[in-house]
Amino acid sequence: MTTASGFTQDIDINDCRNRYLLTKADTQRTIKAETGCEITTRGQYLPDRAQATAARPPLHLHVSATTREALDKAMEKIKELMDRPVDPLLSERASFAPRRHDPRDEERGEEGGAGGEKVFIDFAVNDRRFNVRAKVVGPKGSYVKHIQTTTGVRIQLKGQGSGYTETATGRESDEDLHVHL
Repeated sequence: MTTASGFTQDIDINDCRNRYLLTKADTQRTIKAETGCEITTRGQYLPDRAQATAARPPLHLHVSATTREALDKAMEKIKELMDRPVDPLLSERASFAPRRHDPRDEERGEEGGAGGEKVFIDFAVNDRRFNVRAKVVGPKGSYVKHIQTTTGVRIQLKGQGSGYTETATGRESDEDLHVHL
């Protein structure tokens, strides 16, 4: 599209596997340095395109340039990045995608589930004013909620100093402080 200030084009990256790379500021700065084009990320990622509206468009890049040649060069670089094989570390994120909630998981608890893993918090503090539990859980449980949302793994802080009361004994576990996955 041609505007009074130059040339612009939007490129949809909502369903692109490399959208993480394309939305990074470093990537956009590199393309700008090589082509002279301004690139901005617009819209938001929508897993279901049916949710898209004019007011809430899917994730896309807005590219603007002063010349047609610069715009074409930027579009070529963006398409190269879109077609590039996905970084293996990023593709592993799919294995951490949130799983569907099964209410039976909560009913089973630790005993009925797959057993889970324990990650012990090896942290000795001599100052009683330092609250390890608060540092791990975060403000209003935000750190735990973030981990659960991004990974789909249910986690619980357990053991001495956790504040978690075991249902079988009615008190904290005698184990050292740990995160139960």
